[in-house]
Order: sequence, then C-alpha cells, then structure tokens
Amino acid sequence: MKKVGVALLFLVVGIGVGIFGWLQLGKARASLSWPTADGVIMQSDVRRERRWVKTGKHRREKITYKADVDYIYTVNGQEYSADRISYGGTHSSSSRVTADQITSQYPRGKKVTVSYDPQDPGEAVLEPGVSIGVYGTLAAGVLIALVGVAAVIMGFCGKEIPVRLTGTRTRSGLDADVDLT
Repeated sequence: MKKVGVALLFLVVGIGVGIFGWLQLGKARASLSWPTADGVIMQSDVRRERRWVKTGKHRREKITYKADVDYIYTVNGQEYSADRISYGGTHSSSSRVTADQITSQYPRGKKVTVSYDPQDPGEAVLEPGVSIGVYGTLAAGVLIALVGVAAVIMGFCGKEIPVRLTGTRTRSGLDADVDLT
C-alpha cells in the first residue's frame, strides 16, 4: 500500500503542476489582448544565486544567474510596479550570458510598453503572449500525472514494473540492455 501512496503523490503533484501550467497558458493568451500603458525600467540587474545540491554521497555547488527587471507603470492615475517579463519564463540560467542579454534588452531608465490585466492592473507583463516555458510546465504536469496514474493502477493490481538490467563490461564502459518483460 506504501507504493500506492507514492503513486498518489505523483498523481496529485502532476495534477497540480498541470493546473498551474493551464492557468499560466490562459493568462499568457489573454495578455495578447490586454490594454497597454507606458512604463519605465527601474531596476535591471543580474542576480547570482548559489546553492548546494546533493548528488549521491557528495554535495556540489550550483550557480544560477537571474535577470531581475523591475518596472513601474500608471493605470488610471494609480502607479504600479511589476517584475514579470513574460509568462513561462523564469529568466534564470546557469549561464550568465542569458541574464546579461535580458538586462541589456531592458536597461534601467528605458521606456517600455507594459501590458496589464484590466481586471487586476497589478498583473502585468513586458512581453505578452505564450512562451515555450508555459507549454513545458503544462507538459511536465501531464507527464507526472500519467506516471502517477500508471503507478496507481499497477499498485492496486498488485503489479510491479518488471525491469531487468543486463550488460557486459567493455573497455569503453558498461554496455547495458534493458528488458521490460
């Protein structure tokens, strides 16, 4: 029954990620028809984030670079600030080059066109529309949920996924075959 619990966790997490992706897709599509306002970039910096990742018995340092772009805009006399560049993009990478490209595209003081949600003017974006990251989130949710469904079904049926690894050691390493019978 423990295996079914883990399978249900996969299913719930997959559904949650899928719903988040679906909502982001809806917002991204809607942003194409949102009204616009004039805005100004207030901050445009590259933030270096450092964290430790455990891989097996060892820990290794992982460095990522994120473009922090903040902007202000005015709707009906009310000033708002936001930091979303596009839907589906975190604008974070292990390469500083990506973050530098974004901050050079949106330097401090640059005048920009901001698309904002007319129902919630505090929700805004510099690049309206759907980016590939939205589809990636949606696909990941569906994939995780499908793995969860398959595992739940197999768990209730008392089945295990039979995997047999066979292989021979060669000079270049291990030549392995996977038999799913």
